Amino acid sequence: MALSLVDRKGAAPLATPGSGPDRLVALDGLRGIAALVVVVHHALLTWQVLAAQYFVDNRGSGSWWLTFTPLHLIWAGTEAVMVFFVLSGLVLALPFLERAPHPGGWRGYYGQRLVRLYVPVVASVLLAAAFVRTFPREHGATTSWWFDAHAVPADAATLARDAVLVSGVSWVNPSLWSLQYEVLFSVLLPLHVLAARRLGERAGWLVPPLLVLAGAGVLVGEPVLAWLPVFGLGVVMAVLRRRLQRLGSGISSGPAARAVWLALTAAAVVLLLAEWWSRGLHQVAPLPLAVARTCGVAGAVLVVFLAMACPAAGALLTLRPVRWLGAVSFSLYLVHEPVLVSVSSLVGGSRRGVAVTLVVGIGLALVLATVFHRLVEVPSQRLARAVAVRLRGSVAPAADAPPLKPFLPPVPRHAQGRLPVRAGSVLPRGPAVLPLPTMPIRVQRPAPPRTRPPVPAGSGGPRAHPVPG
Repeated sequence: MALSLVDRKGAAPLATPGSGPDRLVALDGLRGIAALVVVVHHALLTWQVLAAQYFVDNRGSGSWWLTFTPLHLIWAGTEAVMVFFVLSGLVLALPFLERAPHPGGWRGYYGQRLVRLYVPVVASVLLAAAFVRTFPREHGATTSWWFDAHAVPADAATLARDAVLVSGVSWVNPSLWSLQYEVLFSVLLPLHVLAARRLGERAGWLVPPLLVLAGAGVLVGEPVLAWLPVFGLGVVMAVLRRRLQRLGSGISSGPAARAVWLALTAAAVVLLLAEWWSRGLHQVAPLPLAVARTCGVAGAVLVVFLAMACPAAGALLTLRPVRWLGAVSFSLYLVHEPVLVSVSSLVGGSRRGVAVTLVVGIGLALVLATVFHRLVEVPSQRLARAVAVRLRGSVAPAADAPPLKPFLPPVPRHAQGRLPVRAGSVLPRGPAVLPLPTMPIRVQRPAPPRTRPPVPAGSGGPRAHPVPG
């Protein structure tokens, strides 16, 4: 899913945030769909006919229709990474914008985030090396240049470089390329949050320059300049989240709600695939591609807005299978490419071989992702949380968990702070398990009873008795 440079290595989804009840479920679903698109993207690149669409124009064929029409959405890897990076900026910044700063909070965040990223990455690098040793990559096994590019040695130096991420990655598991920018943005997140707090809703004025910077990065061939502004747009969306939700509610309650949402969806598709419209018109010079990238990033922002605010999109993205895809999307990203390349090395790059790679390879990748999620990713989440607690001195804010609750009706001002509590219900104690700023309306604990049991002499007075609640 990136620069033409990045296109060679395909696409990678956003590092999955930690689980929790406050996450935007629709955005989890969007991540899951995008991750599946990435897997299809890589499976189809084992077919030379589609891999060649990056370089040649094959008009009139079925591959042309798959590439230069809206059908490209099913394997739009470059475009999916734009969505992933917008999501990353949004979900990482949101908790720090919702909650007041806490002493040691950033120290805990860094520990949590780096452990959360690097433990699964190192495990995936070792797993990819095992696949390379078991299923050696050989030039000419298929006719796809993309497959041939994977024929690199999995020596210790290469694996160490891949595990570090920041200096780039090899073709042992090239999907890791996007995590280089995830790490860089994660390190720079405090600066983004500081700017967002200072600007408030004026942060919306940053959208045009950030879009221009993303295109400028393509124009000058600087990937860091092309990708970091995409994260920044996600931070802006986090700042403007309530305004965006109000906008969505206004559209949904309007007389032409369906027409408006359909128009916005069509606009998102047109913008998101702008690079392929440009390539289809033979406009592959740096300037047209830079303009197309700017449009594509704008389309990615619009896609995330639709996931946040459109009821139909929310209903689709919160279906159980889609939510499951979102839960395992990070693991799926980390393990899918070695699986697909290994299957392709056995069945070849013919149409039949590509069909087998699509069906069998994707199925095996999903199974392995499920196992990897349980054995590696979930334990890494626990470890990351423990590290954050140790570094911060208390429970760290869920730096990966956006606390928004989409599609909630507005609460009248006079009713705020008066959420009824059912008899017998127990409200958990402490901000770590009940993050009040993330609730759609404020929750007040039931007042202690006015009558207290008699206090024996010398017991220390009323404070010696725990207050119910």
